[in-house]
Amino acid sequence: MKSLFKNKVLPFAAIAMCLSCSSRSQQLTEISCASGGGELGIYVTLRVTRDSLITQYRDAPKKLDFIEKNKSGLWDSLTKNITVADLKTLKSNKSTAYIDDPDEFLTVKTTEGDLSFINIKTEEIKDKRLLEFVEILQGKQTEIYEKHR
Repeated sequence: MKSLFKNKVLPFAAIAMCLSCSSRSQQLTEISCASGGGELGIYVTLRVTRDSLITQYRDAPKKLDFIEKNKSGLWDSLTKNITVADLKTLKSNKSTAYIDDPDEFLTVKTTEGDLSFINIKTEEIKDKRLLEFVEILQGKQTEIYEKHR
Protein backbone atom coordinates (compact mmCIF):
# COMPACT_ATOMS: atom_id res chain seq x y z
CA MET A 1 0.00 0.00 0.00
CA LYS A 2 2.81 2.45 0.82
CA SER A 3 4.55 1.90 -2.53
CA LEU A 4 1.30 2.55 -4.45
CA PHE A 5 0.82 5.80 -2.54
CA LYS A 6 4.47 6.71 -3.02
CA ASN A 7 4.41 5.99 -6.78
CA LYS A 8 1.32 8.14 -7.39
CA VAL A 9 1.89 11.03 -5.03
CA LEU A 10 5.61 11.70 -5.50
CA PRO A 11 5.46 12.27 -9.27
CA PHE A 12 2.44 14.54 -8.82
CA ALA A 13 4.22 16.47 -6.06
CA ALA A 14 7.33 16.87 -8.23
CA ILE A 15 5.27 18.24 -11.13
CA ALA A 16 3.40 20.62 -8.82
CA MET A 17 6.68 21.90 -7.37
CA CYS A 18 8.13 22.54 -10.83
CA LEU A 19 5.02 24.43 -11.92
CA SER A 20 5.03 26.63 -8.85
CA CYS A 21 8.75 27.31 -9.22
CA SER A 22 8.41 28.27 -12.86
CA SER A 23 5.57 30.72 -12.17
CA ARG A 24 7.56 32.29 -9.33
CA SER A 25 10.64 32.69 -11.51
CA GLN A 26 8.70 34.47 -14.24
CA GLN A 27 9.72 38.11 -13.97
CA LEU A 28 8.46 41.40 -15.30
CA THR A 29 10.85 43.01 -17.78
CA GLU A 30 8.85 45.94 -19.18
CA ILE A 31 5.54 47.70 -18.60
CA SER A 32 4.04 49.77 -21.41
CA CYS A 33 0.84 51.70 -21.56
CA ALA A 34 -0.59 53.93 -24.22
CA SER A 35 -3.75 55.87 -24.70
CA GLY A 36 -4.81 57.50 -27.87
CA GLY A 37 -7.06 57.90 -30.78
CA GLY A 38 -10.49 59.31 -30.58
CA GLU A 39 -11.59 62.71 -31.77
CA LEU A 40 -8.48 64.67 -30.71
CA GLY A 41 -5.95 62.18 -32.04
CA ILE A 42 -3.62 62.66 -29.08
CA TYR A 43 -1.39 59.73 -28.09
CA VAL A 44 0.42 59.36 -24.79
CA THR A 45 2.81 56.42 -24.45
CA LEU A 46 4.74 55.31 -21.39
CA ARG A 47 7.35 52.52 -21.32
CA VAL A 48 8.90 51.57 -17.99
CA THR A 49 11.82 49.21 -17.42
CA ARG A 50 13.96 48.64 -14.37
CA ASP A 51 16.34 51.44 -15.34
CA SER A 52 14.45 53.77 -17.65
CA LEU A 53 11.24 55.61 -18.28
CA ILE A 54 10.47 56.51 -21.87
CA THR A 55 7.50 58.75 -22.50
CA GLN A 56 6.00 60.05 -25.69
CA TYR A 57 3.34 62.66 -26.37
CA ARG A 58 2.05 63.00 -29.91
CA ASP A 59 -0.74 64.90 -31.58
CA ALA A 60 -1.53 65.75 -35.21
CA PRO A 61 0.29 69.09 -35.62
CA LYS A 62 2.99 68.49 -33.01
CA LYS A 63 5.20 65.50 -32.27
CA LEU A 64 7.30 65.47 -29.14
CA ASP A 65 9.41 62.59 -27.87
CA PHE A 66 11.58 62.70 -24.81
CA ILE A 67 13.39 60.20 -22.66
CA GLU A 68 13.48 60.52 -18.90
CA LYS A 69 15.62 58.29 -16.71
CA ASN A 70 13.66 56.56 -13.99
CA LYS A 71 14.99 58.41 -10.96
CA SER A 72 11.69 58.44 -9.13
CA GLY A 73 11.51 54.73 -8.38
CA LEU A 74 8.55 54.21 -10.72
CA TRP A 75 9.59 50.64 -11.54
CA ASP A 76 9.81 49.74 -7.87
CA SER A 77 6.48 51.35 -7.03
CA LEU A 78 4.82 49.45 -9.89
CA THR A 79 6.35 46.04 -9.25
CA LYS A 80 6.90 45.82 -5.49
CA ASN A 81 3.61 44.07 -4.71
CA ILE A 82 2.60 42.62 -8.09
CA THR A 83 3.28 39.22 -9.60
CA VAL A 84 2.66 37.97 -13.12
CA ALA A 85 -0.13 35.78 -11.74
CA ASP A 86 -1.80 38.90 -10.30
CA LEU A 87 -1.62 40.67 -13.65
CA LYS A 88 -3.21 37.72 -15.41
CA THR A 89 -6.42 38.43 -13.47
CA LEU A 90 -6.91 41.82 -15.17
CA LYS A 91 -9.73 41.94 -17.72
CA SER A 92 -9.82 43.69 -21.08
CA ASN A 93 -12.86 45.51 -22.39
CA LYS A 94 -14.08 46.47 -25.84
CA SER A 95 -12.44 49.11 -27.97
CA THR A 96 -14.15 52.49 -28.00
CA ALA A 97 -12.14 54.03 -30.84
CA TYR A 98 -14.98 53.42 -33.28
CA ILE A 99 -17.09 56.01 -31.42
CA ASP A 100 -14.27 58.56 -31.25
CA ASP A 101 -13.17 57.76 -27.72
CA PRO A 102 -9.52 56.97 -26.99
CA ASP A 103 -8.46 53.42 -26.18
CA GLU A 104 -6.04 52.59 -23.38
CA PHE A 105 -3.56 49.77 -23.87
CA LEU A 106 -1.44 47.97 -21.29
CA THR A 107 1.31 45.53 -22.24
CA VAL A 108 3.44 43.74 -19.67
CA LYS A 109 6.49 41.91 -20.96
CA THR A 110 7.80 39.03 -18.88
CA THR A 111 10.63 36.57 -19.19
CA GLU A 112 8.10 34.07 -20.58
CA GLY A 113 5.94 36.19 -22.88
CA ASP A 114 3.66 39.21 -23.00
CA LEU A 115 0.32 40.08 -21.43
CA SER A 116 -1.84 42.63 -23.25
CA PHE A 117 -4.99 44.42 -22.14
CA ILE A 118 -7.28 47.09 -23.57
CA ASN A 119 -9.47 49.54 -21.68
CA ILE A 120 -9.11 48.14 -18.16
CA LYS A 121 -11.86 49.57 -15.97
CA THR A 122 -10.59 50.51 -12.51
CA GLU A 123 -14.05 50.01 -10.99
CA GLU A 124 -13.83 46.32 -11.96
CA ILE A 125 -10.52 45.73 -10.11
CA LYS A 126 -11.11 44.20 -6.68
CA ASP A 127 -7.46 43.65 -5.67
CA LYS A 128 -6.08 46.84 -4.06
CA ARG A 129 -2.54 46.08 -5.26
CA LEU A 130 -3.68 45.80 -8.89
CA LEU A 131 -5.79 48.92 -8.54
CA GLU A 132 -2.76 50.83 -7.25
CA PHE A 133 -0.67 49.47 -10.16
CA VAL A 134 -3.19 50.69 -12.77
CA GLU A 135 -3.74 54.03 -11.01
CA ILE A 136 0.01 54.74 -10.89
CA LEU A 137 0.26 54.18 -14.65
CA GLN A 138 -2.82 56.27 -15.37
CA GLY A 139 -1.51 59.05 -13.13
CA LYS A 140 1.84 59.13 -14.94
CA GLN A 141 0.06 59.26 -18.32
CA THR A 142 -2.10 62.15 -17.10
CA GLU A 143 1.03 63.94 -15.89
CA ILE A 144 2.62 63.62 -19.35
CA TYR A 145 -0.58 64.78 -21.06
CA GLU A 146 -0.94 67.82 -18.80
CA LYS A 147 2.70 68.76 -19.33
CA HIS A 148 2.46 68.89 -23.13
CA ARG A 149 -1.11 69.70 -24.11
